[in-house]
Amino acid sequence: SSASRIPSEPMGRAGAGGIVQFDSQWLANTSWAFARMLFRDPPLMDAIASRALISFDTSRRPGEQEEYALLWSIWRVGDPESLLAKMYQSATEPGGTTDALVRGFLLAVDAWRHDAAQEMRLHAWISATLPPSALTSAVCHMSASTDRLHIAPQCESRNPFYQRLSRLLDATSTVPCSPEGVLREIECFGHVSSWLKVAGDSKAEVLACAIERRPPRRGECTLELGAFVGYSAIRFARQVSALRGGLDLCGISLEIDPIHVAVSRHHLDRASLSTRAEIWVGQLQDTMFRAVEVLGCESIGFLFMDQRGTTFHEDLAQLEHMKALAAASQCTADNTLKPGSPVYLWHVAIGAACSYSTSLWSMSEFALEAIEDWQAVSLLRGSRENSLRQT
Repeated sequence: SSASRIPSEPMGRAGAGGIVQFDSQWLANTSWAFARMLFRDPPLMDAIASRALISFDTSRRPGEQEEYALLWSIWRVGDPESLLAKMYQSATEPGGTTDALVRGFLLAVDAWRHDAAQEMRLHAWISATLPPSALTSAVCHMSASTDRLHIAPQCESRNPFYQRLSRLLDATSTVPCSPEGVLREIECFGHVSSWLKVAGDSKAEVLACAIERRPPRRGECTLELGAFVGYSAIRFARQVSALRGGLDLCGISLEIDPIHVAVSRHHLDRASLSTRAEIWVGQLQDTMFRAVEVLGCESIGFLFMDQRGTTFHEDLAQLEHMKALAAASQCTADNTLKPGSPVYLWHVAIGAACSYSTSLWSMSEFALEAIEDWQAVSLLRGSRENSLRQT
């Protein structure tokens, strides 16, 4: 078959009339493909955004996956203002969107724009859609308001995973406010709740040794991809604070689900480490840029990847491209055997062996002795520039 060719004339100008034939899934798929390629076609994106706005006011409203795909794609390669306004409205009205990805994206945009008021309003609304619980209090705390909106709880009240998070918060809210107390309670809860998978026991020891061998220096931070409930963020902040002293920022964790962000921030507060570590909300491929914007190049002295193993290699490549990694930084990855990250392991152990010195540690999964897992610990050789020039 012949290879496809990028049209010389913008598609939106040539066939905007055909966009009216697209349903929400076609609109989402088309915009997503262009956004992933970072290919800008303003007439096409304007046509898709206009059609999407019309669909919001009809009975053929996009589904949650389509809403997020449209919003992210138009934001990445188009003019998102009208669609953002519509999604903010939908996210703060009864019967509107409750999708975690959409809410997380809107909160990330608020953070990038330093719009604290809008961010607190959205947190307040998210809290109002939850049934009264410890989880509700944690989310409400993000809104910096003690006044709770009085609306009927929506789908979150039926979300079994959020109910589990609420039970975890019930447990951690009874312990003394210290890193040791919060960590111990999360570990105890994880040993009796199979869904709570954190990098504890042997995994925590490997990560602690990696940080001790090469602690982040002044002006450097740890970066965690996937905060979950804040367990590793507490461990990293506590260890780096003890190793180098001072009162500066020690670590950043990125998380896409705003409920998980609220839980992680709550646990950092309980551990008295909220001034030493921060949890940022947003999709990793977008939010990682913020780390370089805020901290500068070569500012990541320790990296921990605990998100989705199939994207480890892509996320590491993006950090390399942004020059985020400091010289001789430690790059660690969890769950590289189960569920697995074969492409990442090949990259750090073979494909880029001249840039990384990699050790694989075999151990039991946290709270599951019968299940084997691997942790990968990779040292970036020499200076970042000289190492990456060899690859």
